[in-house]
Amino acid sequence: MYNLKNDVGEKNNLASHNSDKVQELTIMLDKWRKLTGAAVPEQLNPEYLP
Repeated sequence: MYNLKNDVGEKNNLASHNSDKVQELTIMLDKWRKLTGAAVPEQLNPEYLP
């Protein structure tokens, strides 16, 4: 979780300071995945080059 307005480079993860919001967003994501049947990757993409 990042504040993109103030941290465009995503260097300061705010998730540990916003656990309630993280939980809320996780529940929303889970509901959306179930509603849409969206697949969840089970392994990393072997073609990915960081």
